[in-house]
Amino acid sequence: MKKDKYIIKVIFRKFSDGEIIALLPYESWNYKEDISCYMHIVQHCEADYNHILRKTKLAKENEYNDLKQEMEAMGYNFKVITKKEL
Repeated sequence: MKKDKYIIKVIFRKFSDGEIIALLPYESWNYKEDISCYMHIVQHCEADYNHILRKTKLAKENEYNDLKQEMEAMGYNFKVITKKEL
C-alpha cells in the first residue's frame, strides 16, 4: 500500500497485560474530545487520552514495533512522539 503523505503524530503505550495501543492525540474521534487510537485486535477506536495515560506506561520500541509495522503496511505515515506536544 502507498504511504500517506500526511504525517500523523503517534504515541505508543502499553497496558499492564502487555497490550500495545497507538494513540493519535491530534486526530479527533468525536465531539467529546476523544482521540483516535489503534490496536491489533480492536483496530481503529476512540480513547480518552488522559484515561489511557493513567492506565498505561510508555512502550519501548521493541514492544510496539509489530503494531507500528501493521500500521505502516496500511499506509500510515507517522512520527513517534512520547507525549502530547503543544
